[in-house]
Amino acid sequence: MPVLVLGEAGSAGCEKGVSPVLRDDVVVATVRASNWEEAATAVVENREWVLARAGREPTGRAAHDPEGTARLRARQTSWWTGSRDVDLDGMRVQAAAAGAA
Repeated sequence: MPVLVLGEAGSAGCEKGVSPVLRDDVVVATVRASNWEEAATAVVENREWVLARAGREPTGRAAHDPEGTARLRARQTSWWTGSRDVDLDGMRVQAAAAGAA
């Protein structure tokens, strides 16, 4: 199973304020956090995504999608481990923080 790791901002050849997303030490995406709100912009294969919150759930949409659209939605299933059920455009996956039991 491939594991994605969020690197430190400015590392792996990314500019200051941009965090790399790594798979086997290769940059597969980048994330830039907003300074003014709980939101971020991610670039995956030259496609821009807007990540934000809708109530208590993190959501994501393609930058060209209308505001309020959610192609990604994550619902927390365990406060203790930080695990979440993630809906990626109808495909369900489970996510957990690194090192979570």
